[in-house]
Amino acid sequence: MKSLFSKYVWLRFILSISLLFAGTLIIIFAATNKGNILQDGLDIIAATILFLFGLFAIISSFFFESNSAITNGLLYGSACIALGIFLCTDKFHLLPYVVLLLSIFFVVIGSVELIKGLLMIAQKFKNVTYIILTFVFAALFITGGILAICNQGKATTALCIIGGILLVACGAYQMVVGIKVMSAKKGNRNNKPARRSAPKKESQKEVKEIDYTK
Repeated sequence: MKSLFSKYVWLRFILSISLLFAGTLIIIFAATNKGNILQDGLDIIAATILFLFGLFAIISSFFFESNSAITNGLLYGSACIALGIFLCTDKFHLLPYVVLLLSIFFVVIGSVELIKGLLMIAQKFKNVTYIILTFVFAALFITGGILAICNQGKATTALCIIGGILLVACGAYQMVVGIKVMSAKKGNRNNKPARRSAPKKESQKEVKEIDYTK
């Protein structure tokens, strides 16, 4: 993927513009309390990805697994399309479950860091600063996860804004890298020495010496 982006710089610019646009929209919708639009947009994006992946898996199974009546690609593709159709209904929304999953993830990370700090104390780890930072991170993750679980609405807004900021930052980074790669390519083209034509070999004619003394 890295070599692909370095070869086709315009792909990096498309990615950066997409990230900037998506991040800005997420921040605006989350800040203006338009959670329904954000929720529907996330469902549509996830459903589209599932549809495309499902179609790709089914088509691939026709070409690469044509010997079996029921193949893995057919099953996976059908399951993805079914889940995509389910997301398009009003009975299920992905955003609350994503927020709950991230909240539990924060609590788990904080618990692991807490256990890590206790083990470092038990093993008499000499770097006291590292132990203190481990406990600070553990407290932050556990507190943030518990608060997010207890306040789903505020947690959804906060996580959406943070996610939007991260997308904007990634888009800006991709844009800067793309400009640097493009300028480096132009510099390399300008610094290339001109090809010198190979010197033509002069035809060596045999010169016969004439003896005038005869």
